[in-house]
Amino acid sequence: MKKTKKLATTRNFTQEGRISGLEIFKLNKNSNENWRRAKTFIEHFHMKNLYINLPEIAKALNSNGYKTRGGSKFSAITVKNQYNLFV
Repeated sequence: MKKTKKLATTRNFTQEGRISGLEIFKLNKNSNENWRRAKTFIEHFHMKNLYINLPEIAKALNSNGYKTRGGSKFSAITVKNQYNLFV
C-alpha cells in the first residue's frame, strides 16, 4: 500500500501565507466581470430603495440575467456574502 503525505494543513500556513491568500482571493474576486456587475446592481438597488432585502435583490439579479462568479443563479445567501464583502 502506497503511503501519501498530507501537504496542506492549517499548521503549514503562516500569517504571511494567509495574508497573501486573502489578497489573491480579493484580486480574483474583483477581476471577475460577473461579480463587478452584480456589485454595481446591488449598490444601485440599495441607493434607490434605501434598504437591503436579500431575497428581493436575488430575485431582481436573476430576472435581469446576472450570474454569480461561478455562473450560477443568485440566492439570498450569495447576495449577503457578496454584500458583506464591500460594505
